[in-house]
Amino acid sequence: MTLSRPIVKKKFTALVKKSNNIVITSHYSPDDDAIASSLVTYDWVVTKYPDKKINIIITGGKNTRYSTFFNYNKIKFVPDLSTELTDVDLLIMVDGSQYDRFSRQPEKIPNHSCKMVCFDHHSSPVDKFDLKYIDKDATSASEIVMDVLYKTSEITKDIAETFLLGILGDTGTFNYLKPNQINTFDNVKKLIKISQVQIQEFKSRYSQISQSTFLIIQEYIRNTTFVDLTQNSYQYSFLTQEFIDKNKLSDGETSEAGHIYMAQYLRTIGNYKWGFIATPKKDEISVSFRSLPGSVNVRRIVERLDIGGGHDRAAGSSFKSDRFGKKLNLNFTIKYLLDWITTNKLELS
Repeated sequence: MTLSRPIVKKKFTALVKKSNNIVITSHYSPDDDAIASSLVTYDWVVTKYPDKKINIIITGGKNTRYSTFFNYNKIKFVPDLSTELTDVDLLIMVDGSQYDRFSRQPEKIPNHSCKMVCFDHHSSPVDKFDLKYIDKDATSASEIVMDVLYKTSEITKDIAETFLLGILGDTGTFNYLKPNQINTFDNVKKLIKISQVQIQEFKSRYSQISQSTFLIIQEYIRNTTFVDLTQNSYQYSFLTQEFIDKNKLSDGETSEAGHIYMAQYLRTIGNYKWGFIATPKKDEISVSFRSLPGSVNVRRIVERLDIGGGHDRAAGSSFKSDRFGKKLNLNFTIKYLLDWITTNKLELS
């Protein structure tokens, strides 16, 4: 049974009131919505309950392009969330509903005695939480937090800009909006009125990229391969560990470049309506899929592979060494995916 927003807010408030040490987190390799939903949740909790110990902790590395957003400097980036939960009373997880989206050691998350809350908009299976609110029709976790927790009068200029970061990021500046999501325009209208931003100018503040990021995008383009099938032709690309080591690249830089490559090139080339990228990370190979409407449902691919989840059009997770052992490397991962795609019937949506 899906709880109504007022009931969720009431139950969430009760959990916050009972807790003294609270951690807010989002998925590793955070995108715009992950950062934004973490920050707006933090703002609501710390404004209402300033005497509590409240931290934002995210697995992964810092990305300076978000540095202008209010309270971004409060985020603690760590090697893994699972090591940071000692004595925590309440763990609030946003923009994901599976432990392995937040930690590279997800099996350790339930070992802590803290209560757990989830706000998410993905369609993937949901792990165990004491309170969860999953709205699969929402554009973003940021918009869920806005609709569930905030009154319009509580949204400051700084927080309005943060909400816009999340909503614009996960809608591709409205490119991905569906007919059942048009109420988002009402929220955006409120946020623009409060923040007084022009969208183009606003996005230019955090959309500029570094030379390192541009170098990585070039490498993704250079490594792009097109696979021609009778139906559902696709493309894929990758980074090698040698390239990453040679250029001393961080996970944050490869993640940012990967998102840009997928947005600009992965499903925009004629006749190739879907595809994936593969990127080495510590003890794993990260994979991300994208597709256009009317083509392959990429969420079902990663669910059937049992490596992750996401949306019908955007999904991903990782091939991990604890599952695949010493044979895990980039070549193994790509071959595994190519063989699976060839031998399995792909679901369309």
